[in-house]
Amino acid sequence: MNANQLMAGRVAFVTGGSSGLGKAAALKLAGAGAKVGVLGLEEQETNAACDEIKKLTGDDSSALPLVADVSSAEQ
Repeated sequence: MNANQLMAGRVAFVTGGSSGLGKAAALKLAGAGAKVGVLGLEEQETNAACDEIKKLTGDDSSALPLVADVSSAEQ
């Protein structure tokens, strides 16, 4: 199996995935073939990260933006 498909058929959820290290992890996972749920606090930033992942993979179903604060029990 080549490194670009190491995560093929798997799903990953990345908290903080809209920026910084979380975004880097989300991009790396998507590049390895995973479908990625990107969790972020800001809708625009989360959507932008997903757009970047979709552009990287060429697959519109490779990323799902999820706006939430995982530190809040109400969400």
